[in-house]
Amino acid sequence: IKRAWDIFERFDLWKMSPCPNLIDRGMCLADVGNEYLVYLTDGGSVDVSITGGTYETTWLNPRDINDARVDSPTADGVGLTAPDTNDWILHLENPVDPVVPEPPRNLRAQ
Repeated sequence: IKRAWDIFERFDLWKMSPCPNLIDRGMCLADVGNEYLVYLTDGGSVDVSITGGTYETTWLNPRDINDARVDSPTADGVGLTAPDTNDWILHLENPVDPVVPEPPRNLRAQ
């Protein structure tokens, strides 16, 4: 229990909701557009429907809280693959390249 607590205490879980519809396998908690956590029981690959830009990607080892493996950023959340066939937690964090809507133009100023 302490290992699970040590991993999850670093996240604002109160902002997240269960979102099974955003993944093709595993279990997901998300603050959509900001942060996603996906638990895979047996490694492998997962697709996550993300919005809002390019995300930092980190794989957390639930068996060793000091084992956090940074992966390539993702803009589409497709084909994210765990380091091995053990259980892993995928953490997608705040967009590093957020999609910012273009401000409306003042037509009278033209």
